[in-house]
Amino acid sequence: MQLRLPGFTQESLTSLGVTIRDLYAEGATAPERVREAADDAYVRDLATAVGGALGGKVGVTPRLFLKKLVGDVLDRVDQFDDFDPRQHYRLTVSGGELTDAELTRALREVLLGTDPRVALTRRAEAGLAESRDEFAPHTTHPGGTLVTRSGSNVRWWTWAGYRANATLAATLRSVADPVRQPTDAFVRLREDLTSEMWQDAHRATDQGTALLPPEVNQRAVEGLKFSVALPPRLATATVAARLADFTGARAVLEEPVRFHTRPPA
Repeated sequence: MQLRLPGFTQESLTSLGVTIRDLYAEGATAPERVREAADDAYVRDLATAVGGALGGKVGVTPRLFLKKLVGDVLDRVDQFDDFDPRQHYRLTVSGGELTDAELTRALREVLLGTDPRVALTRRAEAGLAESRDEFAPHTTHPGGTLVTRSGSNVRWWTWAGYRANATLAATLRSVADPVRQPTDAFVRLREDLTSEMWQDAHRATDQGTALLPPEVNQRAVEGLKFSVALPPRLATATVAARLADFTGARAVLEEPVRFHTRPPA
């Protein structure tokens, strides 16, 4: 669902994106955080704008639409570890669309200490401070990307956006988790990863010149417009090209990588 929302700046929507992106990383407290967000006046105003943008086409009032959106977030946070709300709701503002990479990078910068250029409530300021204290040290580093290990859970925190991370997972297949998908913020790695395996996989990319597009499932190919008119291999290649972010993946590979081990949660 794509909505154009005049009157909301890219900065304010980025701030909202930071809040939403923070939710699914909060674990057990995520449902409570979503309910708090639903009470925020800014989110209520956004719901009104969303309702106006929909023009009644979905047959719900703005307030009910917000309730449905929040309910969807709650359900998916409970059911899926890797919930990404922007796979379901993509916000477009006058002057350009916010990409997954931009939103994710904005979240990283905020966690590293950059304050959002919007007014924050005291509750939001307290939540931001808590996230910086508890979440940021294990997921971000100002000097590059971070590979963290907590028990059998190994994650490469790139903050590059889903498309770049999917490209990295496909390229570094020998060390990427073969089952679980990447998210906007990190790529899941094999639990038996060693430094030698990592170095071999990194060298195999030939300094970012040997990148591979993400794997494509058949449903995505079938959803491509006019896919029936294309040879199967061309249709698959078209979808893969749209999913890939080679520039973002290459930039990540050029950054320093640090390894961090923490006790299991």
